[in-house]
Amino acid sequence: MEKNKKMPDGYILSYVNPDTDGICSSLALEKLYSCSKKGEYRTVLAGRLSDETQYVLKEAGINPERFTDKYDDNRPVILVDTHNLKQLPHLTKPENVIEIWDHHPDGNESDYVNANFRNYEIGAIASKILDELWKEDALDRGLAILLGSAILSNTINFTAPASTQYDRDMFLRAQKLFPFNDRYVNGLFRSKNAILEADLRDILLQDLKRFEINGRKCLISQLELFSAKDFLADNRVAPELFFLKEAENADFFVLNVIDIQRRKSYLFCGDKASQRIVEEMFGRTFDANCMEFDRILLRKTDLTPGMTRVLCDE
Repeated sequence: MEKNKKMPDGYILSYVNPDTDGICSSLALEKLYSCSKKGEYRTVLAGRLSDETQYVLKEAGINPERFTDKYDDNRPVILVDTHNLKQLPHLTKPENVIEIWDHHPDGNESDYVNANFRNYEIGAIASKILDELWKEDALDRGLAILLGSAILSNTINFTAPASTQYDRDMFLRAQKLFPFNDRYVNGLFRSKNAILEADLRDILLQDLKRFEINGRKCLISQLELFSAKDFLADNRVAPELFFLKEAENADFFVLNVIDIQRRKSYLFCGDKASQRIVEEMFGRTFDANCMEFDRILLRKTDLTPGMTRVLCDE
C-alpha cells in the first residue's frame, strides 16, 4: 500500500492473468460499490494484463499501472469472473469473500461461507455489472468503453455459444455512450495476435485454468486469436503441451485455439491420454495432434462440461 494513502475498505480479485471481462468488470465494480455507498474497493491484479485489455484501458484513459498486486487479506474481498479456488492461488482467506460476481458453472459455492453468490448464465459478467450501473444512473463514457469492450471480447462479437440476448441488450446501452465503430472493434480483436510475439510457453500459460474433475487434475488453456494461421503452423505446440502437463503433474491438458476471423476452433493435445478424452467428448479422432471445428468452442460451454461428463462416467 502506498505511504499515506487511505486503506480501501476491501479488494476485488479475479483469477491469475485475468481477461478483459475480469479486469474491466472489476474496475466497474469499484464504481458500483462506491456510488451505492457500499464502500471503496480496489482491484488486485494477479499476473499480467493482456494486450487486448491494455488496448481497452488506453481507450478508456486508465493507467495500467493503477492496479495493486498485494492486498490486506483481513479485509473483505469481492470475486469477479471466477469462484473456482483452483484458479485463485492468491486468495488466502475464502471466508473473507463477501460477494461473488460470476458467469461460470465450475467452482464450489460452499467454499465461500460468507459470500452473497451472484452467478448468471450470460456471455460476460460485464453485462450484469453494466445493468446495475445503469440502474444507479452511474454509467459514463469510460465505464461504457470498459464494459462494452468486455462484452464484445467475451462473446467474441456475439459469435460464442455462451452469448445471450441479455448481453446484446446491455451492449446496446454501452453503445449509447461510445460508438464502438469498425476501427475500434477491429483493433480490439487484432490486438489479440500480439501475444504471438511472446515465448510459446508463456502463450500457453497466459489463459490456463486448472480443474479437478472426478479426482483428476485437468488443464485447459484457451488462446483467442484474430488469425490463428501462423500459430497452427508451429510444430512445437504438442511437445510443449506434453512438457507442461508433466511439469504440473496433471492427468490431462487440452489447448483450445480460437480463430476469430474464420470462426473456427482447433483443439490440441500433447499426449495420448488427453487425446483419448477429447475423442470421447466429441466422437471424433485427431488429425495428428489437432482436431478442427467449423464453429467456436469455449472452455466454459464445451470443454469443461464435456470433460466432466466423460470423466464422471468412467
